[in-house]
Amino acid sequence: IDLVAKLDGKEVEGGTANGISYEVGSNRMIDGLDAALEGMKVGESKTFNTQLVGMKEGDTGEVTVTLQAVKKRELPDLNDEFAKLASEFETLDELKSDSRERLSRLKAMEQGAQARDNLLKHLLDTVEILVPEQLVKDEVDDHLEKENRLEDETHRKEVTDEVTRSVRADFLLDSIVKAEEVQVTEAELTEYLIRTAARYGMSPDQFAQQLSQAGQIAALMAEVARTKALAVVLERVKIKDASGREVDLSKLAPKPAAEEKSE
Repeated sequence: IDLVAKLDGKEVEGGTANGISYEVGSNRMIDGLDAALEGMKVGESKTFNTQLVGMKEGDTGEVTVTLQAVKKRELPDLNDEFAKLASEFETLDELKSDSRERLSRLKAMEQGAQARDNLLKHLLDTVEILVPEQLVKDEVDDHLEKENRLEDETHRKEVTDEVTRSVRADFLLDSIVKAEEVQVTEAELTEYLIRTAARYGMSPDQFAQQLSQAGQIAALMAEVARTKALAVVLERVKIKDASGREVDLSKLAPKPAAEEKSE
């Protein structure tokens, strides 16, 4: 398509574009374009009013669109050739089976994450956990100081609520770690480090070095132990989905990072 934008009858500087590829229905350019394109034929032009973007953003002007060509997206046939082209599998049945397995595992992981969140919320709501006020205040002050918002009382209350919940959760999980004698193995620490490093776009070695320099290795081990502690409690409860069916706990954990990498 070609586009020409005008304001008060005059062409807008930078408001002309030719040979643009645009997917009808995507609604990703300017308001009114999709409606204008409906029913147009090649070579036809149509003018509509809309709010301009760019240097004249916010002003209402006229945009003329000219349809130069129409292309239709054609989807490939779902067959063994497609499977070979789109994946490492030789047949479409193998690709479908793998896709079903991945979706099933993803759904189970999402259910597991939601179950852990709900379980922790339930524990925090039902168990009395006292936390030192000074500890909370120090963390809140540190947070607000970094944001340069020490005098913002409304924000202070929000941060205080968040910090209080976080500290209560840590105290609760630490007590479970102690009661259940939860231990963190080197393999578990490495696995957690690999996954966390990936979220930050860093190599495991770089991430480990930064943690070591910041003296955060012990904090990382505590975080892994708390995660394991919650998993211990989770194994002792029944988890049901929205339809009332029990969720298979064995599917809640993701595959090891090494296995995912090999895929």
